[in-house]
Amino acid sequence: MAAQRAARILMWVCLLYVWGSVLEWMLHKWSMHGVGLLGGVFAKLQTTHSHIQHHRDTNMQQGLADDYHPKGLVYEPRDMILTWISFAPGALVLWALLGGRKVMPASLAIAFTVVVAFLYFWAWNSMHTAYHRVYLPANEAIPDPKGGDGATVVLASPLPYFRPDKGNPVFLRLFWYHAMHHLNKGVSKGNYNILLPLADVLLGSYTGRVDNRAHFAENAPATDQERWLYDHQVFDVQVRPDAVMYREKSTEEWKPLPAL
Repeated sequence: MAAQRAARILMWVCLLYVWGSVLEWMLHKWSMHGVGLLGGVFAKLQTTHSHIQHHRDTNMQQGLADDYHPKGLVYEPRDMILTWISFAPGALVLWALLGGRKVMPASLAIAFTVVVAFLYFWAWNSMHTAYHRVYLPANEAIPDPKGGDGATVVLASPLPYFRPDKGNPVFLRLFWYHAMHHLNKGVSKGNYNILLPLADVLLGSYTGRVDNRAHFAENAPATDQERWLYDHQVFDVQVRPDAVMYREKSTEEWKPLPAL
């Protein structure tokens, strides 16, 4: 009996990863970027505007402009609540399909979804800020240059955000994955997963290299970064703890991307 319950719990956790990956993909693509099936519904939300500003603030080394907008870089507590509201129904449907109380009591299952949503919020903010080479402390006033003179934001969290080991292979893989998201533009953009890679593969948006030919076939470059990318439309990317490197097809030499 105990072995059967353990197997059901393990199956539930595996399915929660799949559901979490798909939900992360939907929230990032539809809500943060305002594109895709429900993109038009979300496109006018502040979340979309803040996230698009985050992309403008990010250079090709994945560092940030001096006047970057902190709210575009993190989830706020209200976002965690909305994430839980989005995540919990699907999680509980999966729990019911696997036997409901044969997995664990309903109260414990609901509590588990709350813990998962909080840990996701905490890890997302910790990892995403590290991808972009900053550390934003929790529960402290952070300057917000785009909010006006003296403007600040406070990122509330019951726990301080952690600093990942930037030489860790898992961190480097996720950092590479996210760098590809930033470096591919417009219709070429993919890799919408941030922490839970899988849905991009299932939904056809995974990309393993920078290829902006489709984007620049329809759009003229408008910034220094875009002009550089227009001149280098296809290349491979390698990330290191201290640099993002690129290699074009015609060479074996890895060079640092310019911080444009």
